[in-house]
Formats: sequence, C-alpha cells, structure tokens
Amino acid sequence: MMSQPPNNPIESDHGDPSDQRAGFTSLFVTLALTIAATGYFVGLRQESNRQRFEPTNTSTDNATNNHITTGLDLAKPYHQMAAINTGPNRDWKNHLRNAVPSNLNALQSFDPSLRKLALITRASTRAYEGAPPLIPHPIDQTSTASCVACHTNGKSVGAVTAPKMSHPLYANCTQCHVESNSSFSPNANLLTDNSFQPLRSPGPGSRAWPGAPPTMPHKTWMRQDCSSCHGPLAQKGLQTTHPWRANCTQCHVPDATLEQPRFNPTPLPKLR
Repeated sequence: MMSQPPNNPIESDHGDPSDQRAGFTSLFVTLALTIAATGYFVGLRQESNRQRFEPTNTSTDNATNNHITTGLDLAKPYHQMAAINTGPNRDWKNHLRNAVPSNLNALQSFDPSLRKLALITRASTRAYEGAPPLIPHPIDQTSTASCVACHTNGKSVGAVTAPKMSHPLYANCTQCHVESNSSFSPNANLLTDNSFQPLRSPGPGSRAWPGAPPTMPHKTWMRQDCSSCHGPLAQKGLQTTHPWRANCTQCHVPDATLEQPRFNPTPLPKLR
C-alpha cells in the first residue's frame, strides 16, 4: 500500500507556523534590546562631553576680565601674547615692544638745514647723481670680506660711520664701487670734457595732500633697504622721524614719474 502525501506541503517543508512566529518574536526582542542598550551608553557619553564643554558663568572683581570660561583656554589678544607662559612657546620672549618709544607722538626733530647739508655730503661721495658711492678709504681689491664686515648692517665707530648696504649682498663690491683716491694711480687725472648729463638731484617727495606721507623722490632699484639712507646710522638730515616702523612702503610709495614702466604696444593686425 502506497503512503498518502501530506495534506499541507508548507507544514512539511517549513515546520510548524507557531514555531516560526516565536522565532521572529525572539529576534525582534533581541534587536530592540540591543538598540536600547546602544542608545543608553551613547547618551551617557554625550552627557559627559556636554558637561565638560558647557560654559559656566564665573564672577570676578575685575570687570574687564569678566568672561565665560570653558574647559579650554581662551585665545589671548595680541597685546597679551608676550605674557603667555604656557605651551611649547613658553620660553619665547618678545622684545619688539622695546623698539617702540613709550610716547609715539614724541617724534625726532627735523632740521631742514641738516637735510641740505646731508645732500651736499652725499653728492660729494658720488661721481654724478645716480652713481654708486665712492669708497673713501683704501680697500683690499681681492676680497669683499672687509666690505661686508662693516656694511652688511652698518657700523659706527666714534665719528666714522659705515652706512648699511641699500641693496642685497653681491659678491664683487668693486664692480660698482671704486676708491675715491686709487692707490694704483694717485696722481692720474681721468676727467675729460664731455656732454654727459646726470640725473637730477632728488628733492623732497611730493604729497597727495597736506599732511600725507611724502612719495619717494628716487627709484627703488638698488635702494631696497630704506634704512641705509634713512635709518639710525644715516646722516642727521636724512634720518626718518619714526625708525621703529618696519614697513616703509605701507605709507610711502614711489613717485609715479620715476617708477612707471614704459610699454611699446604693438598694434593689432587688421582683420580682413
């Protein structure tokens, strides 16, 4: 006798439906408990971080220092940077304040007569206006070591002053600068009649309006360092009244008639 096939093929393949429902219920409960536990611990961590960084009001006797404190150090204003004594730069000291006079309005006095005398002295050290200054002392023609020793930053010894170089350091100083009385031919007369016309002597810089900073009455090529002629070691009549200000071109600009580049535009070809 052949056996009868089951009346419900689903029951034979997948088991009892009640067992399946119980399995789904168990899986759902497990998943819900996992989500609940995860949310609980994440919430505890967020609460801890919130309490750590939440601003708290603090009172102080000094009204100017009344601020909101946090778990982190507040950024300091620039004028307090020198007093900061923490972090990797705690041993760094700022000495820039010593270079600024306590009274910025107490500018150095300016005597126009000294300026005129300084320009005459300056012209006597040049073959013509715009020429490199002559060397007023004997030099070693084979080495520039002695030149840079005194003229790199400038030096003053007694009544003798070695001006600071106004241009970047070049290897061959005597390519442009020569002795005023050469030891090779002290009696030689190298002057001859000619029609050479030198540059005009620089006068006072023009001003855009009364009280405006004067423009530079000369070109800045080979004169990039203003302190060479206008710094503390310069002649009295040419010294600036505010040497503590480092960026000269922030206020003073070259004269438009001296520094304007010249262009020779090529005409465009005509379209056919």
